[in-house]
Amino acid sequence: MIENEDVVHKIHRKSDHVGLGTEPLDTAFMEAISDRLSTAGAILLVGPGSAKVELSAHLHHRHPQVSRRVWAVEPMDHLTAAELAATARKYFRAASRMRG
Repeated sequence: MIENEDVVHKIHRKSDHVGLGTEPLDTAFMEAISDRLSTAGAILLVGPGSAKVELSAHLHHRHPQVSRRVWAVEPMDHLTAAELAATARKYFRAASRMRG
């Protein structure tokens, strides 16, 4: 599990706020994740919000060799480390049977 330790605030969206409360993509963090994923055999991207989709797009454009190892991008909220590990084991067992 890789988490961004630098995030210290939440973005509050207001209809009258310019930019709708968005922040630019943290490319340094995306590169750090890409580097950590470079040796992974199979990758399951999970999490709340849009970060997992942004990471998938980043990998597709900047690290296609890593992107090919992303088996799925799934929304998941508030998992403990144990729940995440159990979900990943279950997913990869089923996916490896389907992939042969």
